Amino acid sequence: MILLKFVKFVILKLGIYMDWNSATTKKHIKEAAAVGLTLIGVGRNKACRTFRFNKCGHEEQIDLSGVRRDCFRCGQCFQIKLKKEAKDVGLTLIGEGRNKIYRTYRFNDCKHEKEIEPKKVRNNQFRCNQCLQIKLKKEAKDIGLTLIGEGSKAGYKTYRFNECRHEQEIKTSHVRNNQFRCNQCLQIKLKKEAKDVGLTLIGEGRNKIYRTYRFNECRHEQEIGIDKVRNNKFRCNQCLQIKLKKEAKDVGLTLIGEGSKARYKTYRFNECRHEQEIRADGVRNNNFLCNICEETSRDLPSKVYLLKIQSGSFIWLKLGYAKQISFRIKRYKLPEDAKVRRLKVIDFDTGREAHRYESSLHKKYIRKRLPIKKMKKYHKDGFNECYPLEMLDKLLEELESG
Repeated sequence: MILLKFVKFVILKLGIYMDWNSATTKKHIKEAAAVGLTLIGVGRNKACRTFRFNKCGHEEQIDLSGVRRDCFRCGQCFQIKLKKEAKDVGLTLIGEGRNKIYRTYRFNDCKHEKEIEPKKVRNNQFRCNQCLQIKLKKEAKDIGLTLIGEGSKAGYKTYRFNECRHEQEIKTSHVRNNQFRCNQCLQIKLKKEAKDVGLTLIGEGRNKIYRTYRFNECRHEQEIGIDKVRNNKFRCNQCLQIKLKKEAKDVGLTLIGEGSKARYKTYRFNECRHEQEIRADGVRNNNFLCNICEETSRDLPSKVYLLKIQSGSFIWLKLGYAKQISFRIKRYKLPEDAKVRRLKVIDFDTGREAHRYESSLHKKYIRKRLPIKKMKKYHKDGFNECYPLEMLDKLLEELESG
């Protein structure tokens, strides 16, 4: 009798026996019914029982705590679901995965096997890595690359260029669309192009079409478009600025800023302090006037003059107008050996009248003028209004009659 009681006690403890009339079992029956289950027997231990799913009729062992919390599912129905989801997207479910999140599938087309999360199978968000690898290798081979490994960023792989043997990370889509180049070869090319035009490549630029270079001669550094270096269409902006400042200083100006139009800069006249936009080549050739001062001078008395100038064996005539002839002659910046003689001077009440008369003579004898290119050798300014010596009598006649 004692032995029978002991055996019954052990059986109850192990959970391999159930007392259907006990309050505990009746509680379990009620909890199961509340969540669509029917309690039908013992389980693998005392914390587990065998239940039948009322809806599908499948039988499974479920932890009592899971039933109480309605935290369970029919494993057989879930397995059927996984198999159907796999079949719908061209897969076959063949087993468990590395953990409860994964399952192992076989691709029906290529027969490769892979562990995939069921939710990715459900949403058709997967691919065969072995097939992808074969595809990537073929794409690489077709355009002269060899796929050699993974990349450091998503979507990138490491490739070797078959021709130059350099290795580089490239986006797989760029390989597919042949939108890439060897960065090391490009760097070598850019360095050579720079060297060929007196530059040294020293770094990146503001974007992919610019690089930073050092001018070998002046040592200044500057961002330049690589196409401009390749076509030798660039200049040192710092050297240009120094040059423009010197050219301005040489003709009594101070460079103070940019202009509103291309080739124009803003200058200050050192004498009158007026500011004006002037073409840089006009400053270089001393071919400019202060518009404010010039406008004022046109209301003041002025003179039209004819000069005879000699430098070495070359003699020429210069016809012009000015308020002060001596100041105007200084602006010509003639050769040091030049000798100037005033042949004729006519007074006018205003600079406007003098300019009008002078212009009429230049217009009349425009074809007789000396070539500007030749006269630039002798004049820094006023080189476009010079005449040969044989025009002396004709010009004197005009001035006498005027």
